[in-house]
Amino acid sequence: MAEAAQTMGPVLTLSLGHSSSAPEDLNVSTRHFPSFEGTVAWHRHHPKIRTMLEFGSDDLQFVADEVRKFEPDVCLLEGVGVAAALPILEAFNIPVVLDMHNIESDLYRSIWRSSTPVRYLKDVLFGSKRWNGVRQFDRESSLRATETWVTSDRDCSRLLSIGGAKAEVIPNPIPNEEFARFPISADRYAAGRALFVGHLSYPPNISAARELARKVWPPIHKLDQSASLLISGRTPTSTVARLSGLAGIEVVADPERLDNIYETRGYSLMPIRQGGGTRLKVLEAMVAGVIVIATEKAIEGLGLEAGRQYLRAETPTEFLDHFQHCRSNPSLTVEFAQGAKEFAVRKFGSVAFSAKVKCRLAKIKENF
Repeated sequence: MAEAAQTMGPVLTLSLGHSSSAPEDLNVSTRHFPSFEGTVAWHRHHPKIRTMLEFGSDDLQFVADEVRKFEPDVCLLEGVGVAAALPILEAFNIPVVLDMHNIESDLYRSIWRSSTPVRYLKDVLFGSKRWNGVRQFDRESSLRATETWVTSDRDCSRLLSIGGAKAEVIPNPIPNEEFARFPISADRYAAGRALFVGHLSYPPNISAARELARKVWPPIHKLDQSASLLISGRTPTSTVARLSGLAGIEVVADPERLDNIYETRGYSLMPIRQGGGTRLKVLEAMVAGVIVIATEKAIEGLGLEAGRQYLRAETPTEFLDHFQHCRSNPSLTVEFAQGAKEFAVRKFGSVAFSAKVKCRLAKIKENF
């Protein structure tokens, strides 16, 4: 986002975490919240509104001081979690964009209801009040901002359905377009090398990894014991870590780089049933030339067509059939992978993303 905006003028980012400084050739500077130094930001969520971070008076003063010094034309809040800063920005009479990423109340309820039988029971008994509070927070934050952005038409409709603002759709960009350099060759798809990449302490990804390892993968590996599955991502839970060592499966925690993982794999298997927003891992795989075999939930909001940009599978048998068909027809699979890559770059690449961001920011400045 900052890279797109900096073509219109200098950008200041206020960071909660350990993000590295922007490259020197970009017109972007970064300041870090002192009180969040050395912490995991989401461990400081509000006790009642779990999708909002708690900001102390020192944090809000930090925002006010930085805004006063920088004098921005537009402020952009990256997620409803930091909406506590809205009153500070309103006091400066500055247009504020709320980039929601997800409809967090949807995501919160999906994770809470679906995680374990005990949590499901607690949700049935006590969860409605908590969910209603989160939903109200989504609604009020979106209405309070000058403009709200979401990542898909589905999220736009969902926000309206709960009484929120009419949002602008700004699709998520491809995380790393450098992956487009990876070769697309028949040998890559003839080999049975598959992967699953994601944050491995995130409940929807934990559930997907378990289903993949215990239900989807065994019939694939039974047919060809040379096939291999790599599950990789940040901070895997013990449940996920224990999947390593099952037939043909390796779990790699906290990889320093993803390029060597994507370059050597031909298939991304995504039995995702929960969550919200749009999934960057789908775009990342597509641009890397990796065939995406996934549930409809996994590609939600991206506007992909089954059989053209991804292969839809809802059952272990469907995952197996697509996987085997692609391996048996590597030349056709090359064509499929190339088409999916071109679609991803055209619709979600940096050029398209920057153009949309700059257009919206220009209109906000013009109309405020």
